[in-house]
Amino acid sequence: MPYTRPIRQFYQDGFYGVLFEGEAARHCRAEFATLDNVFHMAHLLTALRIMSGLALAPARRRLSVDIAQPPDRREIELCQTIAEHIRNGLGGELDIDSTAAMVHMSPSNFCRFFKRYFGQPFYAYVLGKRFEAACYLLDSSPRSIQDIADRLGFHSASHFAMTFKRRQGLTPGQYRRKQGVARAC
Repeated sequence: MPYTRPIRQFYQDGFYGVLFEGEAARHCRAEFATLDNVFHMAHLLTALRIMSGLALAPARRRLSVDIAQPPDRREIELCQTIAEHIRNGLGGELDIDSTAAMVHMSPSNFCRFFKRYFGQPFYAYVLGKRFEAACYLLDSSPRSIQDIADRLGFHSASHFAMTFKRRQGLTPGQYRRKQGVARAC
């Protein structure tokens, strides 16, 4: 079966934690949308296609490059708690002090822990997640750019547009039109 080798490597990478970005993440979200809570062979094949797509994705990197041994259960749970807190708080003010207090760490220990396991500083990770959510919302919903900016915690639509253009090379409107053409094909 063509899936087994990439999936085996995917699981091996997943043991340390892998972050998927870009087109692979968008493709897998689209595939997941086809699944429901009823098991069919087609669902198993879809899950295998998702795993194979992630395993072959060029836009992936290990969450952390300096981990010599796999994290223990407590560290994994802390990472999951932090990631969920960030995911749920994208529209509000996310700061190091409150997030560190939530997981019972000092801000300096939290920053070291976060960089070690997420591979980048806290604010860079949060901004990346906001842009991932922005791309998803621009691609999949008819919400206005102002509404998306408000929902993701940007100060204004113009701040969102300027930051988006600096990062993506396109304004949110241009990105949406470009994605709309790709969806129509």
